[in-house]
Amino acid sequence: MALSVRASKQGLDILEKARRNKGWNKDSSNWLDAAGGISRATLQRFWRGESIRQENFEAICKAVGIKNWEALVDKSPEQRTELLAEFFSYDEAWVGRERLVTKLVNKLHGSCRLLLILGISGIGKTALAERLVVNMEDWLEGDWKNRLLRANFDYENKPTDFASVAARWLEELGETVLQEDCKSEVLLQSLLKYLRCHQILVLIDSLEKLLIGNQEDGWGNFKDDSWEFFFWLTIRGIFRSRLIVTSEDFNLSCNLSYRFFITIKIFGIMNF
Repeated sequence: MALSVRASKQGLDILEKARRNKGWNKDSSNWLDAAGGISRATLQRFWRGESIRQENFEAICKAVGIKNWEALVDKSPEQRTELLAEFFSYDEAWVGRERLVTKLVNKLHGSCRLLLILGISGIGKTALAERLVVNMEDWLEGDWKNRLLRANFDYENKPTDFASVAARWLEELGETVLQEDCKSEVLLQSLLKYLRCHQILVLIDSLEKLLIGNQEDGWGNFKDDSWEFFFWLTIRGIFRSRLIVTSEDFNLSCNLSYRFFITIKIFGIMNF
């Protein structure tokens, strides 16, 4: 997967002049066509100074006659700072479990596709998961904006059904989601296709919120079967992406390949 870049303030000024010379609006259909059919959402992210894929950035510039597109790129290293600001539990002073972090990062660089971190509430699952994401920076090639997906289900006011989350993730990845494609089975195939072909890191917190049950009585199966299908299919066939999941419990009614699936329990036994 290609790197992502964003325009500097000076770069946007240069592009604004070129746009006016063309007589195009900032989200003109002519511009989208000339740039190889990129989405309007991608062009809008460009104008907001957000990161987009390098090939799209180049196409946007060349469509208005700017050949030296590299001169418009913002080279300030702000993406990592923005990422850490969005994290819930990790901070730069995070210490502990260095050997475990190194071991798990190596597993994720290898064949492990799904890493499940289990433990009771407040024991440090999210902090460990976020530390792993930070240490996967080289695997992400520093492209936090376009190659990291996140869902934290610890917030009751956010939808947890698979269709809603999958649609949001696809849109964050720059994919167009049509109204008629908002069925769970269609979104499942679209999301899996993208994750199989691209190197994306997915971080899921508080997965127990997707399960039937509670902490006192125990957790059961998924409320939405599409989530079970999603996790089951991530370990089938070619899959370039990686998933890090935190939960108080996890119940997947199929035989998992331990080559692709690792479970650790904080302050418990590690299973490899």
